[in-house]
Amino acid sequence: AVVSTQSTGDYLMDLKECCSELRTNQTFHLILSYLLDIGNFLRQASDDGFDIQFLSKVADIKDTVKKQTLVHHIATMMHTNHPERGDLHKEIGHTHRVGRVVFDEVESTINKMDELCDNCWEHLRTISKHTSSTNEVLQKQANKN
Repeated sequence: AVVSTQSTGDYLMDLKECCSELRTNQTFHLILSYLLDIGNFLRQASDDGFDIQFLSKVADIKDTVKKQTLVHHIATMMHTNHPERGDLHKEIGHTHRVGRVVFDEVESTINKMDELCDNCWEHLRTISKHTSSTNEVLQKQANKN
């Protein structure tokens, strides 16, 4: 699938907003804090953080008694201890849109745009060599790049 330059810009803006949402969202921070506390309790440790890859496994971890997932326990803790907290799914909308983006395609589009830009500057340099009436500003820009 081809990613347009417009959609590439939209994807990058969504990514920026996603990062901002995750950085500032208190519900997300509480969930991460609970995950760290549970992990430290189970391992009898006092770590300050965990490997980000762990988050992809949270839905698969179950307790040994009722076979409830860690996600279920975190949701219960959030509902019990922080009922004022909203729905995380609704609070981080950009994150869901970013999750559907194929960033390899976006990277490819950006690389193509970069190459086209370089080609344009090269053409401008060539034109400026053969045209005596070329605008001085354009010549300066062509020589900068």
